[in-house]
Amino acid sequence: MMPFYPVAKITDINPGERKIVTIKTIEIGLFNVEGKFYAIHNYCPHMGAPICSGFINRTVNSNSPGNYIYGEKLVIRCPWHRWEFDLESGECLIDTYKRIKTFELSIQDEWIYCKL
Repeated sequence: MMPFYPVAKITDINPGERKIVTIKTIEIGLFNVEGKFYAIHNYCPHMGAPICSGFINRTVNSNSPGNYIYGEKLVIRCPWHRWEFDLESGECLIDTYKRIKTFELSIQDEWIYCKL
C-alpha cells in the first residue's frame, strides 16, 4: 500500500489557486477549484510541457456562432499546444489514449495528503 504524503495546509491554496509540490522527484500540481482539491502530475503526455501552468476552465461547446455552452467537466489546457485534459480523471479530450496522472488526495486536520 502506497502511503499518503503531507503536501500542504488547506489554507495554503485559496480557491482558484495552485501549488506545485515534489514528492520523491515527482512534480505534482495541487489545485483548489471552487473549494475542491485536485492533484495531477506536472507533465503533459503530448510533449512534456509543465501542464500545471495551464489554464483551467469548464468544457465549452457551441451549437451556433457566438453561442457557448459550458459543461460540467473541469479541464486544464496545456500551455504549449492547448491540449485539454479532464482535471479529475486525467483523460485527454481529443485523444483518449493519452492522459495525465491524477493523484488521490485526503484532507485531515487542515492538511492535504497526496497518495503516490
